[in-house]
Amino acid sequence: MERLTFPSLIIMLLFALPLPATPADPPLPARIMAAQMEMAAQPLWPGYEPLSIPAAIYDGARTYLYGHPAPPTGFTPLADQPEVMVYDGRHEVIRANTSVDLNGVRTATLMISPPKNEGQEQSPQDYAAVVLHEKFHVFQGTHHPDWQANEASLFVYPATDADLLADRRLETEALRRAVGSEGDAPAAAWARAALDLRRQRYEKLDEALATYERETELVEGTAFYIEYQAAGRGPLEGAPAGGFAPADVRRRAYSTGRWLALLLDRFSPEWKASLEKEKVYLDVLLAPVLAGKTAESPADFSATEMAAATRQARADAAQLVTEKITRRQEFLEQSGYRIVVEAASPLWPAGFDPMNVLALPDNEVLHKRMLMLKNEHGSLEIMDHHALTAGAGAHPLFNGVRRVVVTGLATEPTVTEEEGTTRVTATGFTATFHCAEVTREGATTRITIR
Repeated sequence: MERLTFPSLIIMLLFALPLPATPADPPLPARIMAAQMEMAAQPLWPGYEPLSIPAAIYDGARTYLYGHPAPPTGFTPLADQPEVMVYDGRHEVIRANTSVDLNGVRTATLMISPPKNEGQEQSPQDYAAVVLHEKFHVFQGTHHPDWQANEASLFVYPATDADLLADRRLETEALRRAVGSEGDAPAAAWARAALDLRRQRYEKLDEALATYERETELVEGTAFYIEYQAAGRGPLEGAPAGGFAPADVRRRAYSTGRWLALLLDRFSPEWKASLEKEKVYLDVLLAPVLAGKTAESPADFSATEMAAATRQARADAAQLVTEKITRRQEFLEQSGYRIVVEAASPLWPAGFDPMNVLALPDNEVLHKRMLMLKNEHGSLEIMDHHALTAGAGAHPLFNGVRRVVVTGLATEPTVTEEEGTTRVTATGFTATFHCAEVTREGATTRITIR
């Protein structure tokens, strides 16, 4: 038998000892906030101090609260970071990437959702830039309460007007070429072309809708600008090369607002300080600056480009008309349980996701992610589920809602009644009303609010 030497015994004992545990990565919210702290060190906007603004992050399991001076009931200190407060599950105010009133303090919120496709996971830096975007909205609300877009306009925007769509596409492309130009002369020329196209388009567009575009550029475009500047992204990132879909009016304004901000950076570096003193729409702020630039050669689209834009706009507008009919039909034909809410007294919007709505004919709206409605008898909330609403007045949403339909539920809704209050719950659906009658007809649960 081989005799073990003393060094051999030491080596065997070392191998027998348990290996030290590899330190676990900090939770994703902690990595997001660390990245946000680094990004916030750069000068983003005059007077904007993001580290002084609270943030709440829901990671799919818990809600983390950072920098809040008065955390509400239910939040407890994190064991190894007592300055961070944690709530088990999704806190009731967390419904989207936005800003909310949390215990009397305006707070930026972030919802981390699983990626839709493999390989599309977002990095902590990506999320951190979104946090800075939402914190900038808190800053806007404090410093510029008059920076607001009337979302009612979104539902009556003529997205299927092919001529207006063609004009809009050419204007978008002119702005794209302006911000993508290396030289100041071509950048100014294409920027002037974009503003000329916009002026001509606005002569044909209802004034309230033109104002909606400009207000959205001011509110969301500047926040999008902050997000992309903080992340160090290029000027042409984040926008489809072929232009925006006909119904993507709001989404387009994020990019056009950001591009106008980038052009102001180039041609009028003090524009942010000016905007802090007086509210001016970004295109209006840019126009006189460009007027002082000598045009060596004007920027124009060729006849071929303009004809192509018109053909594509007509095809896309026709497709949107068909899509609206198809999407409504597919929604109503979904198998499973359904809920129908009918209200004698109109239900009023208390919250919805303007990035995930589709205005339909006959005063209907398909809500594709989130909806909150209420009246004097109670309220309902739909989260991460489609819902179809029918308007009670001239506007499909802002004159009240008379009917709500939810389809495709996997399980039958639960109904409880206590002391005159009726509560109906299902996956992604909660309704609580007084003066309500609930009936069942096969797979349909009908809530009638008197």
